[in-house]
Amino acid sequence: MEIEKPVTMGYIKVSCSGPGFWNILYISLLNMDFTHRTSVTAFADDLLVLTRGKCALDAEKCANRDLKETEHLARENKVYFNENKSKVLLVTTKTSGDNRTLNISRQ
Repeated sequence: MEIEKPVTMGYIKVSCSGPGFWNILYISLLNMDFTHRTSVTAFADDLLVLTRGKCALDAEKCANRDLKETEHLARENKVYFNENKSKVLLVTTKTSGDNRTLNISRQ
């Protein structure tokens, strides 16, 4: 018995073409010209965007710039990120001071 189903979005992770799609989509993303404060790592279908800054505001500005460029590339290639699975984590050595809320967004 043969069953066919058209693929309209994404790719089947266990398919033979899965690694090829990963290479096509992620290689261009990993080779983007991010700010010198940002590094990107990919594993399977997960992506880590790590941005350093001299202060929280500096990191916020760099992260937003790089995320805007990432979204532009994704739109051009009709790739969509699941915003519900996307997380932001602030890591700092400061124990007090600026309690301002960071605004990390895709736009």
